[in-house]
This record gives sequence, structure tokens and C-alpha cells, in this order.
Amino acid sequence: MLLDKKMVYPPEWALQKKVWLSMPHNVEDWGQEGLGQIQEFYYELIDIILKYQDVHILVKDSDAMSKHSFKIKDMAAERDYNANLVAIETNDIWIRDYGPFFMKAGSATVMVDFEFNAYGGKFQYNLDNLATMNMTRVTKYERISCSDMVLEGGAIETNGEDVMLTTKTVLQNKNRNPHLLKADVERNLSKMFKVKHILWLPRGIEGDHTDGHIDDFARFYAKDKLFFCEAIKDDSNHEHLELSYNALAAWKHPQEGYKLKIKRLPMPVAKVKDGVRLASSYANFIYLNNAIVVPTFNCPQDAQALAIFKEEFPDRTIESIDCSLLIEEGGGLHCMTKQEPA
Repeated sequence: MLLDKKMVYPPEWALQKKVWLSMPHNVEDWGQEGLGQIQEFYYELIDIILKYQDVHILVKDSDAMSKHSFKIKDMAAERDYNANLVAIETNDIWIRDYGPFFMKAGSATVMVDFEFNAYGGKFQYNLDNLATMNMTRVTKYERISCSDMVLEGGAIETNGEDVMLTTKTVLQNKNRNPHLLKADVERNLSKMFKVKHILWLPRGIEGDHTDGHIDDFARFYAKDKLFFCEAIKDDSNHEHLELSYNALAAWKHPQEGYKLKIKRLPMPVAKVKDGVRLASSYANFIYLNNAIVVPTFNCPQDAQALAIFKEEFPDRTIESIDCSLLIEEGGGLHCMTKQEPA
């Protein structure tokens, strides 16, 4: 398949076929006790997903498949949807970033595979960078390799049409694509995602080891509607978030003339581990069919955030899951999931 065919990248709120996850297995990352706890978190999330749609889970090997299959299959037996475990070893759990961009070409699904280098070589990534290719054994979908550009799923946010948000600290960072100029990056994104307007925001939130992914603070939920995080004045995120908010509030679509309707989300109480702030955010939510799953952090702002989601999505069930442990390893709910469109 050639890139000039009619491929589209459906918005995340469109109908989904399944969600993909990658089960944690690295005791060096989590510690023995922490690994058991984060796997229990995965079971809880899988049980939520199975209320609404299928889920596929990458596991390290046949031993891991045996370990997890009994409990997960037991959950699925109580639901109307299926859970499938696939033996594909990865380095880490952040499948949003190293997994495929699932696109539609007519009725066919295509897996677009960009390079992944673990945010400029911060972590091991040899297995993660092979995940999409290995997933084709299961999906049987065509894979399009874009090996000339590093791109993570959490680095971009689209409105389902021709507008994309991203950050300068990621896609203009020399630890990603030192051989590409800004114009080259824009040309590649426009060609693949069919976007005409790429809005560059300066940076992401504190504590984000990705160098500033957009999905931690700005998320579309319609072509002209956007969630955007708001930090209190004495928070180190306040100044840069307000600069970005003002830029987006002033933007007007050049052809259609609409302005963005921006709904502010609170920031959770700042959490710190080993002297380093963690990148906790309610913007890192996920869509399911007829539902939204909102990350919570066991703090007073949880109730405020959940009320906002209920107001903005009256026709969807609002689920929540405590992500306090998850963010200790540097990512969130959206980062560890990947939607496959129907």
C-alpha cells in the first residue's frame, strides 16, 4: 500500500474494535512487590475495558501467558467481550508510544510503524521498537514502516480532521530526529496524518520523562473542543500552561473560521518520588466505546475532574481508576493503552 492512498487516522472517540495493552514484567523497574501491585492494577483496568469492548494484552512469553490467562479469561467469562493474550516480549509498558498508529484505508486497517528510541535513548527499547512488526503476526494487517522518523503516540494530538497539537520539546528535540528540520517534521506529519494545521506548544508538564508529551495536558474531544490543564499560580506548571492556553484560545481555523472551545481541567496535587515530581494529569484519560476512563490520584481534585467529564460526556459512562502507582514509573493511563479503531 502506498501512502498516497486514502488513509485516515480516526479520532480516539470514534468506534473502537479493541484496546491493546502490554503487561508489566520487569522486576527491575517495579521491584518484586511493586510488580505484583501494578499487575493487579492491570487486572482492574482490563475488567473495566471488558465492560465495553475487547482487549488484547502483550505478555512476555508462554510462562507469563499461563500466569495471567486464568484470571483474565475468568474476567472475560463474566462479560460480553473477549480478552486475548499474545506472547510478544517488550521492554516496557508504554504501548501508546511504541505501538502502531492504527489507521483505516477504506474498510481495511493498516498499522503505521514509526521508529521508537525511548525518548532519546533514556531507557532500553530494542524490543519495544519491534513490537509493531511482531503484532502483525496476530493482526495480519499491513504494516507501513516509517523508519526515517522517530515518533511516539503520546507526542501528537489530533482533532479527527486537519488540526494537530504537539510540543517543541519533543518533536524539535535533537534526541529524536537530529537529521530533520521543523519543516521536514511538519511535512511528514501532514503526509501521514492528513493534517494541515500543526500547532506547536512550547513544552509539557513537570516530571514528564518524555520531554513533554502533549497527551499529559491537552486533549481534543471534538474537532473544536479541547481539554486543557490548569495549574494553580504557585505550581511550576502554571506559567507555561497559561502561555500555551492563551495561544490556543487566540487561534482561529484559517479556512473554517471556528475557534477552539477549551475546557480547563484541574491539576492533581503534586506527587513526588525520590525528590522528583511525577507527571500526574487528568488529561491522560482514555476513550472506550460508550465510556471514558479517568485517571485519579487519591486527592481532592479527583471529584472536580470527574464532575467535568460527566458534564462533557453525558452519553458516556465515566469510569475511574487510581493511577497513583502507575505514574511512579513515568507514564499514565493513556500512555499504557492503544486503541484500535473499528
